[in-house]
Amino acid sequence: GITGHCTSLTAVKGIYNYFATRDIPLEKVNMGTILSATTFSIKGDLSLAHLVGVEIDTEKTMPNGSITVEQLRQFEKEAVSGYTVKYEKDGRAVKGEDFDNGGVGWHFYFDEKAGASYMVNDDPGSEYYKWYFSYESPLSLQAKLDFAHKYKMAGIIVWEVSQDEKGYPMIRQMDDNLIAK
Repeated sequence: GITGHCTSLTAVKGIYNYFATRDIPLEKVNMGTILSATTFSIKGDLSLAHLVGVEIDTEKTMPNGSITVEQLRQFEKEAVSGYTVKYEKDGRAVKGEDFDNGGVGWHFYFDEKAGASYMVNDDPGSEYYKWYFSYESPLSLQAKLDFAHKYKMAGIIVWEVSQDEKGYPMIRQMDDNLIAK
Protein backbone atom coordinates (compact mmCIF):
# COMPACT_ATOMS: atom_id res chain seq x y z
CA GLY A 1 0.00 0.00 0.00
CA ILE A 2 3.00 2.38 -0.10
CA THR A 3 5.69 3.26 -2.63
CA GLY A 4 9.00 1.51 -2.32
CA HIS A 5 11.80 0.25 -4.48
CA CYS A 6 11.34 -2.62 -6.92
CA THR A 7 14.97 -3.60 -6.67
CA SER A 8 17.48 -2.04 -4.30
CA LEU A 9 20.92 -2.53 -2.86
CA THR A 10 19.36 -2.24 0.62
CA ALA A 11 17.51 -5.53 0.02
CA VAL A 12 20.73 -7.18 -1.16
CA LYS A 13 22.58 -6.02 1.96
CA GLY A 14 19.82 -7.47 4.14
CA ILE A 15 20.17 -10.87 2.51
CA TYR A 16 23.97 -10.63 2.74
CA ASN A 17 23.71 -10.03 6.50
CA TYR A 18 21.26 -12.90 6.86
CA PHE A 19 23.64 -15.33 5.16
CA ALA A 20 26.73 -13.94 6.91
CA THR A 21 25.22 -14.49 10.37
CA ARG A 22 24.55 -18.12 9.42
CA ASP A 23 28.09 -18.77 8.18
CA ILE A 24 26.95 -19.36 4.61
CA PRO A 25 29.90 -18.58 2.30
CA LEU A 26 29.02 -15.78 -0.11
CA GLU A 27 31.24 -17.23 -2.81
CA LYS A 28 28.45 -19.81 -3.16
CA VAL A 29 25.61 -17.26 -3.29
CA ASN A 30 24.21 -15.60 -6.41
CA MET A 31 22.50 -12.26 -6.03
CA GLY A 32 19.20 -11.87 -7.86
CA THR A 33 17.92 -8.88 -9.78
CA ILE A 34 14.94 -8.04 -11.94
CA LEU A 35 15.28 -5.86 -15.02
CA SER A 36 11.74 -4.57 -15.04
CA ALA A 37 9.65 -1.80 -13.50
CA THR A 38 6.90 -1.73 -10.93
CA THR A 39 4.30 1.00 -11.26
CA PHE A 40 2.10 2.69 -8.70
CA SER A 41 -0.40 5.54 -8.70
CA ILE A 42 0.16 7.88 -5.77
CA LYS A 43 -2.90 8.73 -3.65
CA GLY A 44 -3.41 12.19 -2.24
CA ASP A 45 -1.09 15.14 -2.69
CA LEU A 46 2.11 14.70 -4.68
CA SER A 47 5.28 16.01 -3.07
CA LEU A 48 8.49 15.67 -5.08
CA ALA A 49 10.41 16.06 -1.81
CA HIS A 50 8.86 12.87 -0.41
CA LEU A 51 8.07 10.08 -2.88
CA VAL A 52 9.21 6.88 -1.17
CA GLY A 53 6.89 5.55 1.52
CA VAL A 54 3.73 7.35 0.39
CA GLU A 55 0.31 5.77 0.03
CA ILE A 56 -0.57 4.30 -3.36
CA ASP A 57 -3.76 3.31 -5.13
CA THR A 58 -3.39 -0.45 -5.48
CA GLU A 59 -6.53 -0.77 -7.59
CA LYS A 60 -5.60 1.66 -10.34
CA THR A 61 -3.91 0.11 -13.39
CA MET A 62 -1.37 1.63 -15.75
CA PRO A 63 -2.71 3.60 -18.70
CA ASN A 64 -2.30 1.45 -21.84
CA GLY A 65 -1.35 -1.68 -19.84
CA SER A 66 2.18 -2.22 -18.57
CA ILE A 67 5.22 -0.03 -19.16
CA THR A 68 7.65 -1.00 -21.92
CA VAL A 69 11.38 -0.33 -21.98
CA GLU A 70 10.84 1.98 -24.94
CA GLN A 71 8.33 4.06 -22.94
CA LEU A 72 10.58 4.14 -19.89
CA ARG A 73 13.56 5.39 -21.93
CA GLN A 74 11.32 7.96 -23.65
CA PHE A 75 10.10 9.23 -20.27
CA GLU A 76 13.73 9.58 -19.15
CA LYS A 77 14.49 11.61 -22.31
CA GLU A 78 11.45 13.84 -21.68
CA ALA A 79 12.33 14.33 -18.00
CA VAL A 80 12.35 17.89 -16.68
CA SER A 81 14.75 16.82 -13.91
CA GLY A 82 17.06 13.90 -13.32
CA TYR A 83 20.63 12.88 -14.08
CA THR A 84 22.81 11.49 -16.82
CA VAL A 85 24.66 8.17 -16.79
CA LYS A 86 28.26 7.85 -17.93
CA TYR A 87 30.25 4.68 -18.55
CA GLU A 88 33.86 4.41 -17.51
CA LYS A 89 36.41 2.60 -19.69
CA ASP A 90 35.97 -0.59 -17.66
CA GLY A 91 32.20 -0.59 -18.31
CA ARG A 92 31.13 0.71 -14.88
CA ALA A 93 28.05 2.93 -14.91
CA VAL A 94 28.48 6.12 -12.88
CA LYS A 95 26.23 9.08 -12.20
CA GLY A 96 26.90 12.00 -14.49
CA GLU A 97 25.40 15.47 -14.32
CA ASP A 98 22.24 16.30 -12.37
CA PHE A 99 19.82 18.52 -14.28
CA ASP A 100 16.67 20.47 -13.50
CA ASN A 101 15.01 22.22 -16.43
CA GLY A 102 12.08 23.35 -14.29
CA GLY A 103 8.44 22.76 -15.03
CA VAL A 104 6.20 19.74 -14.69
CA GLY A 105 6.55 16.28 -16.20
CA TRP A 106 8.81 13.33 -15.52
CA HIS A 107 11.39 13.52 -12.74
CA PHE A 108 13.79 10.68 -12.21
CA TYR A 109 15.93 10.00 -9.19
CA PHE A 110 18.64 7.73 -7.87
CA ASP A 111 18.33 6.99 -4.15
CA GLU A 112 22.02 6.80 -3.20
CA LYS A 113 21.31 5.31 0.23
CA ALA A 114 19.04 2.53 -1.05
CA GLY A 115 20.87 2.06 -4.35
CA ALA A 116 17.60 2.32 -6.29
CA SER A 117 16.12 4.29 -9.21
CA TYR A 118 12.61 5.67 -9.59
CA MET A 119 10.56 8.21 -11.59
CA VAL A 120 7.39 10.19 -11.01
CA ASN A 121 5.20 12.41 -13.18
CA ASP A 122 3.80 15.65 -11.71
CA ASP A 123 2.05 16.96 -14.86
CA PRO A 124 -1.71 17.20 -14.17
CA GLY A 125 -2.32 17.14 -17.94
CA SER A 126 -0.56 13.81 -18.45
CA GLU A 127 -2.28 10.42 -18.43
CA TYR A 128 0.65 9.38 -16.20
CA TYR A 129 0.02 12.12 -13.61
CA LYS A 130 1.08 10.91 -10.12
CA TRP A 131 2.50 7.63 -11.45
CA TYR A 132 5.59 6.34 -9.66
CA PHE A 133 7.91 3.85 -11.40
CA SER A 134 10.60 1.93 -9.56
CA TYR A 135 13.04 0.09 -11.80
CA GLU A 136 16.52 -1.27 -12.28
CA SER A 137 18.71 1.32 -13.98
CA PRO A 138 22.38 1.15 -14.95
CA LEU A 139 23.22 2.95 -11.67
CA SER A 140 21.21 0.67 -9.39
CA LEU A 141 22.55 -2.37 -11.22
CA GLN A 142 26.11 -1.04 -10.85
CA ALA A 143 25.62 -0.68 -7.09
CA LYS A 144 24.72 -4.38 -6.93
CA LEU A 145 27.59 -5.43 -9.19
CA ASP A 146 30.07 -3.48 -7.06
CA PHE A 147 28.67 -5.12 -3.92
CA ALA A 148 28.90 -8.61 -5.46
CA HIS A 149 32.49 -7.97 -6.51
CA LYS A 150 33.51 -6.47 -3.16
CA TYR A 151 32.17 -9.43 -1.18
CA LYS A 152 33.26 -12.03 -3.75
CA MET A 153 29.75 -13.35 -4.29
CA ALA A 154 29.31 -16.17 -6.81
CA GLY A 155 27.55 -13.87 -9.27
CA ILE A 156 24.17 -12.54 -10.24
CA ILE A 157 21.03 -14.08 -11.67
CA VAL A 158 18.36 -12.21 -13.59
CA TRP A 159 14.74 -13.06 -13.01
CA GLU A 160 13.24 -10.88 -15.72
CA VAL A 161 14.76 -8.79 -18.54
CA SER A 162 11.87 -6.86 -20.09
CA GLN A 163 13.41 -3.48 -19.19
CA ASP A 164 16.71 -4.18 -20.92
CA GLU A 165 17.03 -2.58 -24.33
CA LYS A 166 17.84 -4.03 -27.73
CA GLY A 167 21.43 -5.19 -27.65
CA TYR A 168 21.03 -5.96 -23.92
CA PRO A 169 23.26 -3.20 -22.47
CA MET A 170 22.46 -4.15 -18.86
CA ILE A 171 23.37 -7.79 -19.49
CA ARG A 172 26.58 -6.51 -21.10
CA GLN A 173 27.15 -4.32 -18.03
CA MET A 174 26.94 -7.46 -15.87
CA ASP A 175 29.45 -9.20 -18.14
CA ASP A 176 31.83 -6.22 -18.08
CA ASN A 177 31.74 -6.04 -14.28
CA LEU A 178 31.64 -9.65 -13.10
CA ILE A 179 33.45 -11.82 -15.61
CA ALA A 180 37.22 -11.89 -15.20
CA LYS A 181 38.83 -10.53 -18.35
